[in-house]
Amino acid sequence: MTAALHDRVIFVTGSANGMGRTISLALAQAGADLVLAARDTAAALQLAEHVNAVGRSVSVQECDVTSEFSVKSAFDSGQDALGRFDGLVCAHGVAGAGQKPLWEQTVGDFRQVFDVNVLGVMLPMREALHRFVRQERGSIVSIGGTFGFRGAAGQSLYSATKWALRGMSKSAALEAGAFGVRVNTVCPGPVEGNRLYRQAAELAELQGTTLENMLESIRVQSSLKRISQPEDIADAVVFLLSDAAKSITGQDLVIDCGP
Repeated sequence: MTAALHDRVIFVTGSANGMGRTISLALAQAGADLVLAARDTAAALQLAEHVNAVGRSVSVQECDVTSEFSVKSAFDSGQDALGRFDGLVCAHGVAGAGQKPLWEQTVGDFRQVFDVNVLGVMLPMREALHRFVRQERGSIVSIGGTFGFRGAAGQSLYSATKWALRGMSKSAALEAGAFGVRVNTVCPGPVEGNRLYRQAAELAELQGTTLENMLESIRVQSSLKRISQPEDIADAVVFLLSDAAKSITGQDLVIDCGP
């Protein structure tokens, strides 16, 4: 998908590593200028070199998504650098305290995962909406997950954050639609990468099998008999931010290779 976002300015959280990095590169290749918001500014600066290499402008902003001050500062400084915002992608997230039942979860576990996955999306979304409502245009895409539809044993708190994210995004879409602002969620199933390997290794240990067997089990359970690649998620984000999706808002786009 090329030039679908020509000269648009997109603010990306969780941009420095993992899926956020893949999404940021796809946005730049689609023609967008980027504000890369991350706690790991060293990795974000390395990514910025790749964004510049495809001819796009970029601003790196240190940002703690759980801090009101940090989020507002990153938006203000990013807008000073690139002039405006046309979109927001919330690509950050944490998996929580690992595989354990709800009765073993602690208040600290709850606060960690909810602060990052819910409050940490609410604050950038709120900051973006202030701007988008005033200018009467803008698009927001957050990364949810299929656990936000069906739950997951051993992942009760993480699953709850993804349910909460869907509700927040759908409500924001209803609130902002009259101002020409769209809000959607991309909900991946298993995605190739380090997070999947860590989760699969935990499950393999619990079930007394190997990592390779666990990954094969995940693969064959999907209708397409494959595991999604990070680029599959990035392509969906580019689509939802583009004019090709101008009539789509308040939706959850599930990318899981089929149930």
